Amino acid sequence: MASELKSYTKDQVQTHNTENDCWIIFNDGVYDVTKFMKKHPGGKDILLKFGGKDGTKAFNSKGNGKGHIAMALNFRESLKIGTLKEEAKPKL
Repeated sequence: MASELKSYTKDQVQTHNTENDCWIIFNDGVYDVTKFMKKHPGGKDILLKFGGKDGTKAFNSKGNGKGHIAMALNFRESLKIGTLKEEAKPKL
């Protein structure tokens, strides 16, 4: 992982939603899971379901906060390519 991570908007991330180019948002981090799909214990379909989207809620609900999560969190960091850019909210 590079020491300087890029920042991406949700619009940029949502374009990466195919089996050949799949990014997912987790806790404001952006992860390229394309090469990991074949290795994912739950299969590629669940990753594709969240391709280009925020998978935080689904990821955090797996494993009841024990083993699976700790292992996945450590591995997930190797897939991190950037952070989610904070987007300006419209003024009312």
